[in-house]
Amino acid sequence: MRTDFSRRTLLTGALGLVGAAVVPVSAAAGPVFRDVPASHQFRREIEWLRSRGITKGWPDGTFRPRDNVTREAFCAFLYRAQEVRGYRPPARSPFRDVKPNHPFYREISWAAQRRIFRGWPDGTFRPRENITREAAVVVLHRVAGEVRVNPQAPFKDVPINHPFAPAISWAKANGIMRGWPDGTFRPKRPISREATAALFYRYFNSRPAEKPTLSALVLREVNRHRAKHRLKPLKPHAKIDAVAQAWSRQLLAQPGEGNLSHNPAYSRQIPGGWRAAAENVLYRYERPGTSAETIARNMVTQWMNSPGHRANILTPEFTHMGFGAASEPSRGYPGYVQYYGTQNFATCR
Repeated sequence: MRTDFSRRTLLTGALGLVGAAVVPVSAAAGPVFRDVPASHQFRREIEWLRSRGITKGWPDGTFRPRDNVTREAFCAFLYRAQEVRGYRPPARSPFRDVKPNHPFYREISWAAQRRIFRGWPDGTFRPRENITREAAVVVLHRVAGEVRVNPQAPFKDVPINHPFAPAISWAKANGIMRGWPDGTFRPKRPISREATAALFYRYFNSRPAEKPTLSALVLREVNRHRAKHRLKPLKPHAKIDAVAQAWSRQLLAQPGEGNLSHNPAYSRQIPGGWRAAAENVLYRYERPGTSAETIARNMVTQWMNSPGHRANILTPEFTHMGFGAASEPSRGYPGYVQYYGTQNFATCR
């Protein structure tokens, strides 16, 4: 039985991008759009969207709140809301109906590479189609790392076996989508510009505890790489997370910095019923304030650049992954934070 592919370890220093804080805007100032009066239900949310540079409205000074949002426009809104910097789109389009000269090619390519938008089985994106309410929620759920909540039927028209019930349940539980007074969600209805403003405002101003964990973000990065190789996504496993977390903490507690070793007992600590297992460990530096999304991307990129660790990530037979990290300010490199990260993989029956 194979329990580890590689005993190679990594030691690199890297700088991340500093995340930007979300600052709500006041509704006390005069109207930004002439068709969004002070009495408008979503004035605060719409003006916040404008203040963040996510939308500028139309040249005639209107916002057109009741208009539907297309898939390409939703992509552009999300790209701006995430404050993406330095992204270079690929020369070859991920979708056959989105050419490199498309006005939103960069935004759509970014969303496709991040596995936020996945298109249709025929290889199209259908940029001019309206995005539905259920699809808009699913996209934000992916941005959030597909955080899980207790399974439930969130609305009368969204039963527990609905394909997007986990995402819609998450949105309802966090107050991001509230539905109609009659208890319906109306998932197939196109989402309007005013509803999109409310959706973005609630998500990006949500409490920190509602944001995705580093573990969820690392798993999302891993599954993005697996998708490129047409491999099934790995599933999270809380008990394997605990094994990985305990080892990262033990690495951090040892004297000195950057001393890496594998957990000699991980194969015994992973819950029973597995057929194969492996482990990756790393050590790296980040600037204080680096976003969790950037840290996750940097960690997985570091592993993917090492053949043995890459092999673990891309092993077809693995079904589950656990991740844990431990960090504290570096003593050897003042002004940086040192991180230890551990991944444990398993093929669970």
